[in-house]
Amino acid sequence: MPIKFNEIENYLKENEKRYKTVLELLNGIIIDGKNKKNIPVYSTKYRIKNKNSIYLKTKRKKYSSLDKITDYAGMRIICLFEQDIPAVHNYLLKKMKEEGFTISEFKIFNWEDKKVSEILKTKLTQMFGEMNNVQQEDRKSGYKSLHYISSFNYGGIKINIEIQLRTLLQDAWGELEHSLSYKQGNIHPHIKKSFQLLARDLQTNDCLMSHLKNVSDKERTGDILSLKKVGPHQFFGYENSLIPKGIKETPEKNVLFEAYLAFMKNIDPRYDGREKLDEAKKMFTSLSDKIPRTDDSDIEYILQMERAYLEFWEGNIDKALSIYTSISKSCSDH
Repeated sequence: MPIKFNEIENYLKENEKRYKTVLELLNGIIIDGKNKKNIPVYSTKYRIKNKNSIYLKTKRKKYSSLDKITDYAGMRIICLFEQDIPAVHNYLLKKMKEEGFTISEFKIFNWEDKKVSEILKTKLTQMFGEMNNVQQEDRKSGYKSLHYISSFNYGGIKINIEIQLRTLLQDAWGELEHSLSYKQGNIHPHIKKSFQLLARDLQTNDCLMSHLKNVSDKERTGDILSLKKVGPHQFFGYENSLIPKGIKETPEKNVLFEAYLAFMKNIDPRYDGREKLDEAKKMFTSLSDKIPRTDDSDIEYILQMERAYLEFWEGNIDKALSIYTSISKSCSDH
């Protein structure tokens, strides 16, 4: 028996809040990974299908039960580069397992690199066991993405979420294809052929973007190795007008600051050894201990910059970079 429109209305009215809560939980997991664990996610977006869209789908697919619909709610996770997808896939599976999600279906659309496809499927099996509904599908349209049908038990109600994982370029293609051809019935042959050609170009461009990222990563690695070999070689001096009041507002602090400044101007970390470093650290500690911790971001900025410089000098490159990253983030937040 065909599904009636009012059945869909009643179902959504009863369960929309549940779907929204589960989507927000899932989105929080992804954003937390991006912000705290450097998982290479560019963006996320999610939605709950409206009743008209669901109704048309039941007609198109000839569904006789609302239970057949697994994409009432959907989330899209976007990466900048194709090579980032396995890391996001692994993180997603791990966190979903921890939070109590299950996965009933996994589809890989148009993935040319079969080795990567096998790695993705193996990780899924490791986390959720053997599954019958794992498919690798090559669509003539060129559509490329990973699809997961996941479920979450919310107060005894099974909430299904369709998750799509793809690159930014793949997402742009998908949006265009969806707008011009999806759900339209008979598609003009020219549109269909054009999207196939566009998909080939898209794959070439995705490969090019991955290549550029590899070049950039290698260049950054080279810069870090260079820093590890020679360390910083120029003291981060400041114009007098840029020094916050709190650093030298008393005669005692001013003397300590001027002494530290004079000492550092005559230092070259490439050649001056441990004895000079220890003396510099001692002078900096004496100064910073006299400066009370306040909400003055300018004072904290200068103190952190000097700490990072001294860490560089000591050879703690990763720690120094971590401080610089923290400073940069703090500046961008303000």
